[in-house]
Amino acid sequence: MLCAAALHPGLSRSDLAFFVERDADLTSWLAAVPPEQHLWAADDDLLAHLDALADFEPDVAITLLTKVLHRKRPDFVPLLDRHVIDFYRRPGDPRRANEAWPLVIRRIRDDLGTPEQRLLVAMATSTVDDDAEARVPLSMLRFIDIAIWMERR
Repeated sequence: MLCAAALHPGLSRSDLAFFVERDADLTSWLAAVPPEQHLWAADDDLLAHLDALADFEPDVAITLLTKVLHRKRPDFVPLLDRHVIDFYRRPGDPRRANEAWPLVIRRIRDDLGTPEQRLLVAMATSTVDDDAEARVPLSMLRFIDIAIWMERR
């Protein structure tokens, strides 16, 4: 939760209460996703399961929920924020985070859809993560988030 708090300004008491009160629901959601599952390899059922994260709104913002769950399934749950939505948004697409979520995850999956694309991201990730023993490995999804954020600055 500390990592999510660092990435999510305005974390409130009700946000924290959500994670306590809905712990069983989140644990159940996570149990349906193998720990080593990659977004790029997700079938339609897993994508529908990922879509369902938007159903937790209005109890918690999907942007916060993805930050917390990304830590648990870093290769499957992408981080969602305004800069990611804007990067993947096309004219006519919804802007609200919970409405944009299904489109964004499919477009990220498409970006990682070929072995060549994944190799390029993996190569870029490896140049960033010089001291891999000292920290948590940087997932491809986190790298994409950082790259989009840096490009938008």
